[in-house]
Amino acid sequence: DVVAEVHSVMTLVDPQFRAAGFVLELETSREEHNAHCDPTRLRQALLALLENARRYASPGKVRIAVHDTPGHVQVAIEDEGPGIDPELHADIFTPFMRADGSRSRQGGGSGLGLAVVKAIADAHGGRVYCTPGSAGG
Repeated sequence: DVVAEVHSVMTLVDPQFRAAGFVLELETSREEHNAHCDPTRLRQALLALLENARRYASPGKVRIAVHDTPGHVQVAIEDEGPGIDPELHADIFTPFMRADGSRSRQGGGSGLGLAVVKAIADAHGGRVYCTPGSAGG
């Protein structure tokens, strides 16, 4: 159950997010969304995506949406950060890639988190992509 995994990850990271000024929100059309996946890898991908949001977004809301699409379950994470230059959208999933101006240049980060997310999505027959959100990030 994807929603149960999302709840588990949200519970795990909520203290760090609250301390950094973030509020996590879950949006889902129903209580269960089942998918054939490795729950450990799903958790790993969710943690990497959320860490990326915490690291680069401005404090505020981070919304996690879980919805069914034909043949898949879609998980979307949207934050209130400045967003990423559209020219870099395809490149952010490349190992060691960091967008110019990212705080990680001063504060750490290996540039591997989103590449790992892409590898996990690919291994499950899914895909990961970046689009501008309504709030920016």
